[in-house]
Amino acid sequence: MQKHSSLSPANAHNNIAVAMASSNAYAKFLCVLLASIRSNSSVRNNYDIIVLSDGISSENQKVILQEVQEKNVMVRFVDAHAWLENKSLYTARHLSRTTYLRLAVVDILSNYDKVIYLDCDLVVNRDIGELFATDVSGYMVAAVKDTVMGGWCCQK
Repeated sequence: MQKHSSLSPANAHNNIAVAMASSNAYAKFLCVLLASIRSNSSVRNNYDIIVLSDGISSENQKVILQEVQEKNVMVRFVDAHAWLENKSLYTARHLSRTTYLRLAVVDILSNYDKVIYLDCDLVVNRDIGELFATDVSGYMVAAVKDTVMGGWCCQK
């Protein structure tokens, strides 16, 4: 596992950068997400997958790598504990400290021009490279509305 630092793209050409954050508690969901990316990958692309790890065990990392590694799919685990240290983070119900790691993408992946961030509890049913090819020139962030989170936030 790499330590928290600014990473560089894994591939010089057709690099599809995808990041997600996970803890050991979500390792099974993470494995499903990564397998779905691999299953829908194109041989034309190189998939640079960065997992911001909040304590994923070396055993779980090994299992995940065995399940998803392909010639054109590279999975790297980044120890994100240093980014989380000394931060006062609100946690309750569905918000854990791992949730905040999506904010670390800007720091840890600052050498990338573009990165897709995915929550690890989803399945990709098409080549993620198609989404990566979307022109977002002139935008700092492109995102979709999280209706589930909106529903939780509006509960009384």
